[in-house]
Amino acid sequence: MQFVIREMGRIARLALMAGLVAMAAIAVVAQDSHPARAVNTRIVISASPLGPSPEVSMLLFLPGDAPVQLYVWAADVTDPHGVGDYGVEFRYQPWLTGIQDFTIPSSNWIASTGRSATCVPNPPAILPDWQPGIGRAYFGCSTIGGAPPDGPQGNGYLSSFKVYPGASTPQNPIINVTTMTNLSYLQNPGLTAGNIPPADIPATKQDITVTLTRCADFTGTNGPDGTINIFDILYEATKFGLNTSSPSWNPVYDMDANGYVTIFDILIVGREFGRNCTAA
Repeated sequence: MQFVIREMGRIARLALMAGLVAMAAIAVVAQDSHPARAVNTRIVISASPLGPSPEVSMLLFLPGDAPVQLYVWAADVTDPHGVGDYGVEFRYQPWLTGIQDFTIPSSNWIASTGRSATCVPNPPAILPDWQPGIGRAYFGCSTIGGAPPDGPQGNGYLSSFKVYPGASTPQNPIINVTTMTNLSYLQNPGLTAGNIPPADIPATKQDITVTLTRCADFTGTNGPDGTINIFDILYEATKFGLNTSSPSWNPVYDMDANGYVTIFDILIVGREFGRNCTAA
């Protein structure tokens, strides 16, 4: 009887130890699965002049679409000296997309702490033929002043511009996807007293993927009739679920060129409702 009691006590102690070990393991896993988030300084493209959100990383142009207005923001700047210099630069394929109305805000964010700001070139440069096959749009701003005052922190509006579709959009049977590369940068003001030059502020940079799609004219009495109507939308819906591995795959129905026909492709065709493809 004493043996049984001793064994039961031993088993209870082992169970208690196992439970404590399990609880510790769970606590470690929970701690590891929720690491502390460092603030991430970013240079983002926004659809709003009021803040860095909503961010825009993809644009889709249909034939005849108007340019899209965008805004460049510095987001979550935590450098102890703030921003003293910055540059905004994009490179792109000029036959697929382009930039226009590239402007510097009249109330320059980096001058908001009392430093004197100079931006060059002003207005910003837009060079569609900067290099063969490469366009470039850019400018840079720098500040001078004592330290303190340091440069601003947090979120700052850097510039605005419009993106427009290239000349290859309208009746080209090939959907084109290109990247507008963001080469913008942020620097702190350095320290005048110690003759310390400005230093780069690490920041993630947001590129823009630009998709130029075709006129979705699939139906008509004797083939495509030049106008997007409800029958074209319904026809696109019959292709839902197809992908590049499907026996009946045809890229003509993949309006965003991602290898799948999804609800987004149907919505793209819906956006074209009423368009005259021959006039695009």
